[in-house]
Amino acid sequence: MYKTKKPLRNIIVHMVIMAMVLFTQIFYDTVYAQTEEQEYNQEVKIVSNPALKLQLEKPTDQEYPSKSFDIILTVDSLIDSNRVGVTWFYNDRLLNITGPERDIVSVVKGEKTTLRKTFTPEVVLPPSLVNRRVEIAVEVNGFVAGENYLSSAETVVLFTPDMVITPTLDSYSRAKTMNTIRVWGLWSGAVILLGIAIFFVYRQFREYLNTDEIV
Repeated sequence: MYKTKKPLRNIIVHMVIMAMVLFTQIFYDTVYAQTEEQEYNQEVKIVSNPALKLQLEKPTDQEYPSKSFDIILTVDSLIDSNRVGVTWFYNDRLLNITGPERDIVSVVKGEKTTLRKTFTPEVVLPPSLVNRRVEIAVEVNGFVAGENYLSSAETVVLFTPDMVITPTLDSYSRAKTMNTIRVWGLWSGAVILLGIAIFFVYRQFREYLNTDEIV
């Protein structure tokens, strides 16, 4: 009898220890995950042609709850052309682009041309526990009078594991807060209405019980 219980006890102790180790690892990953970053780079050679000076701005707004954001490209041109190609490079497993990946724009010498592109984060499975440092690049190519003009630029956006830009932008925080207030308001109203309905039903039931009816 003793020999039968001892191996069983050892198995139980071993299972408890393994469970504690697993819990500790999960706790560590959850608490310290955002101190780590996973990089998603684009293999785009960054070149700068004085005839096409590029400026790629980081997003300043992010929508809630879609998490969409805009990247703005500004082209400061020293050439005239109505057919300048703009090609966007991004990680399509993490982001979805609105519109085509290649645009055709017109540029005028001495003027700045602005192009806005919207990106929406994809639902990534399995979910990540680490922040993502995602690079977005653009290549601008113009061909004028037998000469090719090529410039490229890149920007890096840091996302939390659930693809929220970090540090969190004010527009996203405000929209999320307002949505939370609205949801809690609806739930509070529903609870209050339910409480009032229960009160009236209870009162009607008591009045019914206290009424002497003659059949």
